[in-house]
Parts: sequence; C-alpha cells; structure tokens
Amino acid sequence: MERAPDSIVRSHPALLTCCVLPPKTDPLAPARLLTCLLAALRAHGVNGVHACINSTDHYLQQFYNKLGFVEVSRIGGRVYLARAF
Repeated sequence: MERAPDSIVRSHPALLTCCVLPPKTDPLAPARLLTCLLAALRAHGVNGVHACINSTDHYLQQFYNKLGFVEVSRIGGRVYLARAF
C-alpha cells in the first residue's frame, strides 16, 4: 500500500484498514466494530485517523462516510478519507 501524503499523516496520524464483507447475520456489526475502534483510538490520544480506498469502491466510501469520514485527497485511483477527533 502506498503511503498517504504527509499533509494527511500529520493531521490524521492513525491509518485504518478495513474490509467489509456482505453481512451474514448482523448488518450493523462492521459499523459497531469500527465505532469501538475509533473510540479506543481517541481514548488513547489519537487526534485523527485516515483510510485509503480504491476510487471505484463506492460501497466502502459510503460506509466510511456514515462513520464521519470525509474525502481529503484523490490521487490516481486512490481516495484518502479522514476523520478528526
């Protein structure tokens, strides 16, 4: 995986990588799990988190958007999403 631009890493130092598969039993489980992870990062003093996804993965971008992530950069075929605490 390519490294995020320095401007993103400075303001959102934590990198989040997540693969969301189609839900089998609980469609809210991935969002709940990520919410817990974000809360733990914030509790440990992290001031922001970023993720890098393919620009064609609209499902994953919607998933991150619902959790408060916003697009901060688009480079080539990659989209960088970030969320500050």
